[in-house]
Amino acid sequence: MAALAAWPGVAAAQEQSAEPEKGWYVSATGTFSLLEDSVGTVENVIGPGGVAIPTLVTDNEVDNGWGASVAFGRDFGRVRAEVEVGYSENDASSYSVASPFVITLPQDGRNDITRYMGNVYFDITSGGIQPYVGAGLGAARVEVVTVATVAAAPTAPPRRLIDDADTVFAYQLMAGVSAPITRRLRLNAQYRWFDADLVRGLDARGEAFTRTIEGHNIDVGLRFTF
Repeated sequence: MAALAAWPGVAAAQEQSAEPEKGWYVSATGTFSLLEDSVGTVENVIGPGGVAIPTLVTDNEVDNGWGASVAFGRDFGRVRAEVEVGYSENDASSYSVASPFVITLPQDGRNDITRYMGNVYFDITSGGIQPYVGAGLGAARVEVVTVATVAAAPTAPPRRLIDDADTVFAYQLMAGVSAPITRRLRLNAQYRWFDADLVRGLDARGEAFTRTIEGHNIDVGLRFTF
């Protein structure tokens, strides 16, 4: 009878211990980056036969890459708010001219992204396993490097065509799940769509270029509440 009488108290204690800790937290995350191919333009190009081309449209292949981030925030219970600094790097192995003529050329390219974001998350359930959704706004510093031959001279030796950076508005949308390791430590896994608007810069000739930077990311990391 004494054991039965004590059972509600034991169950309540277990239920209370299962509740995740609330308060300030830090997190560290690794990223598998699957950016989409980057559509861009290059101004004032001399094409085949010495023809002047006001705007050259390009499609830049972007390889899968990697990244990492750290964040500092506060868990208010079902709602979390944080500031995040993240980095990702994606190489590129070719680019295609889409207009006014068509050609595909190899390149040694790179898209490096450093992002500074403010994120808000909503935990759909409370307790142990927590699915969640989130969104973030901020800025991204994007460095674009292209080492290749010019489209008008595909047999020429490669040279650095673009090496410039731009800081642009960025946003991201997240959906994932969080699972407890201890009461203070949780494992997070999420999908994240990232969009860095339109990057603008100057190529090696001093002419304007643009690039789209957007795509998919898979993030896995740890969050510690203190």
